[in-house]
Order: sequence, then C-alpha cells, then structure tokens
Amino acid sequence: MSTAPLLNSQILGQAHYAARALLERELARTGNTFFHSIALNALAAQGGAAAREAIAERMTSTVKIDEGEALKALVELADSGLVETVPSSSAPGDADRIQLTEDGRALQTRLAAFAAEVAPRVYGTVPEEDLAVAARVLLQITERANAVCAETADR
Repeated sequence: MSTAPLLNSQILGQAHYAARALLERELARTGNTFFHSIALNALAAQGGAAAREAIAERMTSTVKIDEGEALKALVELADSGLVETVPSSSAPGDADRIQLTEDGRALQTRLAAFAAEVAPRVYGTVPEEDLAVAARVLLQITERANAVCAETADR
C-alpha cells in the first residue's frame, strides 16, 4: 500500500518553484525580475506609495533577501521609470517615499492579471477545503520558520 509523502521543505520548494517559473516567464517578457514584482506588489498594496525603507523591509521579510538587494531592485525600478521618488515634505529627516509611476502601475496590474489568469489552472481542481487546510498549514510553517530564523540569526 502506497502512502502520500509527508509535507516537507523539498515538496514546498518544488511547488514554489513550479509556480514561480510561470511568473518568471512572464517577467522575462517585460525585462523585470522576481524582486521587481515583489516591490511593485508591495507598493500596490500600500496604495501605490510608501516609504522606501518600508518596501525594502517588506521585501527582506517576505523573500528573505538582504536589504542591499532589496534597495538595488528599487533603484532598478526607478531607473526603468516604474517607480519614482517623492521627497518628504514634512519634518526634516523623514524618509523619502517612492511611488508607482503610470508605467509601474500598468505593469503591476498586468502581472496581477496574469496571476489571476493562471491561478485557476494551477489550483482549480483542488477542492476548496483542501486549499483552506493547505493555507492554514503553510501559514503555521512560515510563522515557525521565521521564529527559528530569528532565534538563530546570530549563530
């Protein structure tokens, strides 16, 4: 009798990279990277503008890259005209904000539409109840992995 494999990091990674390959292919058509898409989505989630440091923090905490790599992606987005810096007009020392340009918003909308188009093909035949269980389990795993990462950061 064959039993289903238990969930582990290898299975999680395979699922992640299989789904990511779809996005990477679409991103290649636009000349952008996965990290660019993370930044664009983070900005869109903040209404299109946010403090540069807040977006870099979101990137470092979600995709586990270092701050330098996150800031590099933001510079690349600015260089390509997808985001722009909006100087703070309040108190001295306030962080500059970045915002999506019209082109940046259009690209983020295109990528979101692409994800919405392929999602039913990837998840469509999986029962909703199974997806709900998977979501709960994956959120618990993420929380625990983040906690272990924080505990062992100085090792």
